[in-house]
Amino acid sequence: MVVVEETAKVAYAYLLRNQEIVADVWLWNREVAPDDEWQDPANLPFRNMPVFMSEEPAPVVSEADLGCSWSTSEDGRVIATLEVDGQPFARLWPGAKPGESRLARAASRVALPLSS
Repeated sequence: MVVVEETAKVAYAYLLRNQEIVADVWLWNREVAPDDEWQDPANLPFRNMPVFMSEEPAPVVSEADLGCSWSTSEDGRVIATLEVDGQPFARLWPGAKPGESRLARAASRVALPLSS
């Protein structure tokens, strides 16, 4: 199952297996992250830093705008693709910490750029 969690500051997607998080990915920030946010675990979930982010704005979505498609890689991994308005937005697979996000411009601790 894929769960999307959005707070006042950030949104993440989590891939769950037997109610355990097996993958996660940052989706978007709702607030700009301070430079030192990643230094303190009390700030979890972390926002992505602007240097790692696309300039594309975060989408405004409702539950109806989200979808998920499932596939299997050549090596047998299950892959979940989160869609926003029918377009691929993030990708998760077991062990992906982090997964891939459309709004990631460069690899960071919270997201990798979405591959095609």
